[in-house]
Amino acid sequence: HRNCRETDAWTLLSRNSARTASDSRDIHFSFLVDFEFEEVQLLKFVILDGARHGDAVELCHTSASLSEVIGSKGQTLSKKMEHGPSASRDSLLVIEGREIPSAKEFVQLHFAAKRIDNVDGFFGKSDPFLIVKRCEEDGTFKEVWRTETIMNNLNPTWKPFKISLYQICNDERSRPILIECWDWEKSGCPQYIGSVHTTLTELSAGSEREFLIINEKKKAKREKKHKKYLSSGILCLLSWKMEIETTFLDYIRSGWEINFLVAIDYTASNLDPNLVQSLHYFNPLKPNAYQSAIISVGEILSNYDRDKKFPVMGFGAKIEGVLNPCFPLTFNPESTEVNGVDGLLMAYRNAFQKVKLSGPTVFQPIISFAANYASQHFDSALNRKYSVLLILTDGAIHDMQQTVDCIVEACDLPLSILIVGIGDADFGDMVTLDADDNPLVSTTGKQAARDIVQFVPLRDLGCDTAKLAKELLREIPAQMLSYFKMKGMAAEGSQQN
Repeated sequence: HRNCRETDAWTLLSRNSARTASDSRDIHFSFLVDFEFEEVQLLKFVILDGARHGDAVELCHTSASLSEVIGSKGQTLSKKMEHGPSASRDSLLVIEGREIPSAKEFVQLHFAAKRIDNVDGFFGKSDPFLIVKRCEEDGTFKEVWRTETIMNNLNPTWKPFKISLYQICNDERSRPILIECWDWEKSGCPQYIGSVHTTLTELSAGSEREFLIINEKKKAKREKKHKKYLSSGILCLLSWKMEIETTFLDYIRSGWEINFLVAIDYTASNLDPNLVQSLHYFNPLKPNAYQSAIISVGEILSNYDRDKKFPVMGFGAKIEGVLNPCFPLTFNPESTEVNGVDGLLMAYRNAFQKVKLSGPTVFQPIISFAANYASQHFDSALNRKYSVLLILTDGAIHDMQQTVDCIVEACDLPLSILIVGIGDADFGDMVTLDADDNPLVSTTGKQAARDIVQFVPLRDLGCDTAKLAKELLREIPAQMLSYFKMKGMAAEGSQQN
């Protein structure tokens, strides 16, 4: 069974055939499931006794997240089954993850659009982005890709993107694909512009093709008034090509792990944690935004770090009256790591006994620490670890150019940086660091070799931490692959079947 986090309901994913009581062999069966790195995908395995009268009786069960399986050595996880009263002996479930061949076949698509409807009114223009959806077995459409947003533009050109054949069409080139065009809104509720129904067969028929973007409701409304409706714009396929590539899962299977580092803002703008309005206030009934962000990101990334030891740092506080722009929450420079996500949460809370909130907010020392840590904990032969730094902050930074310089240099290291904006401050500098539109350039004129920063303001997601993890982590596999490609590093020992 697969769990839906929104409803906490379980749905049947796969079921194998019954075995007779005299058959003492191990049970083997396989099933397909989409792997989403940025989501918690909880699976439950149940063994039933169907030989009894009436309904089948549960003998034993266990559960595991898909990231637990993928992050385990050899992508193989062993779990003891929890037994019901009808079970007679202990059982062990061995879960092995394997990537199907079509997941390694990629199509690169490059889209633009012309004359998109302006849904922002007289004083603005639409801010369009595309959502690509795959048709599921039940006829519904599932999102598989989302482009960046092009602000204030009715004739946008989006960046090329790659997606596997399995993701976009389940390796069935005639399977329907829906491409929706939306207008971004600051409120977090985008406006629908229109859509295109197509297939991979149609898309791959040739480059420089055009498709009408149709808004069915708008079309019906105009036709009801006997007015002509042509389209809500034109979607242009500028280019496409097929490639076979080494995937993120190939590298994880070959032994790569993800180091998880956390940095927490202890500046005075957060307000005294004893005040209810403080961003650091510890509500006994629910976690605050800092706690929620640590949990939502940590419960995913921790599965790719086998020793579960995470460095946790603070910045912007005074310790014994002295301002410290970067300090370990263990308060031991020789031992900056804590055990697991629970250790992160405990260190975050306990730190208030030793620090005084101060300021200003500076990132360069924190990023320098993460860069040194990534460099020290990486060895291409023995210690295959890619580091991910999570920075939680409530405001604008005061060392912008130094931070840019540090990030540009860090692009050469196995490091990605996630920034979460907490509260209602001006996060304009964070958007600049994200560099989706314009690559970062250092004071020496050096341009960032790759994109390693992802920024998400929590307020734009309605403080939905599941969405936060999804938005933050979506680009991590691609950023890791960009590093491996830049360094010419193969996924040694990966199995391609």
